[in-house]
Amino acid sequence: MAKNNSRKTTFNAKLEFLYIKYTITALVNAEGSTKFQPLPIARSTLPSENQ
Repeated sequence: MAKNNSRKTTFNAKLEFLYIKYTITALVNAEGSTKFQPLPIARSTLPSENQ
């Protein structure tokens, strides 16, 4: 099992997770609900936005 392979898989899984979070947020926002908003949390955990 190559380290690069597992690292790439983890990265893809994180991207997929963020994509799902963004999708859920969009759906929730479309319904006008403000109780469940994972988008700001997801955005703050992205290293590219912090630096």
